[in-house]
Amino acid sequence: FFFVLFGLQCSYLMWGYLQEKIMTSTYGDLKFQDSQFLVFMNRILALAMVYGYITVVKQPTHKTPLYKYSFSSFSNIMSSWCQYEALKYVSFPTQVICKASKTLAVILMGKIVSRKKFPAYEYLCAALIFIGVSVFPPVEPPGNGEELHKGNHFIWFTYFNWLHCV
Repeated sequence: FFFVLFGLQCSYLMWGYLQEKIMTSTYGDLKFQDSQFLVFMNRILALAMVYGYITVVKQPTHKTPLYKYSFSSFSNIMSSWCQYEALKYVSFPTQVICKASKTLAVILMGKIVSRKKFPAYEYLCAALIFIGVSVFPPVEPPGNGEELHKGNHFIWFTYFNWLHCV
């Protein structure tokens, strides 16, 4: 279990580091602009790996129509593209912390819309994540240049407006 956990964490950290390095480094006097290409190549590599796996390990026949997979596929591709685009404005750690703040919105909407009941510790965890997100962007150390962190003012503006709505 710990071997798998360690491997996943190392892979995730390496992926984030490389993703940010590709999007923020200068190549000559230009920055990498084609995040669509990165998403496309990522999907091609994943397709090749899956094809290799299913040729070795026999899989049961799917009875689900292929178009039903298109909804999650489209969502996944668009989120990857937006993630690469966001790296032009904020750092990878900021991006990951901001994604983690979705828990508060999910809990509140579940309570309001679906009338779900959540234990008190889930509200506490979501609130602590939200507080961490609210504090993280402004105290992020400058180092990769001002252009990498120019999106933080918008993040603060969004957080405060969202906080007032809640």
